[in-house]
Amino acid sequence: MQKSHECFIALCNTMHFTRAAEHLHITQQALSDQIRRLEIDLNTQLFVRKPKLSLTPAGSIFLDFLLQKA
Repeated sequence: MQKSHECFIALCNTMHFTRAAEHLHITQQALSDQIRRLEIDLNTQLFVRKPKLSLTPAGSIFLDFLLQKA
């Protein structure tokens, strides 16, 4: 599994950048960069960041896809 996919799943599990980064033993900025690059690669927004972090419909589909592969 790609690092960006691991980051995405960890963020989905916590819905909190700091906690997900701590779980992955990386900085919050590194996690944010991984998610931003993944969104660029997929050409879609995976998370709504404000007012509260949540998955977009595309993010939900991508999460289902990754979990089916696992």
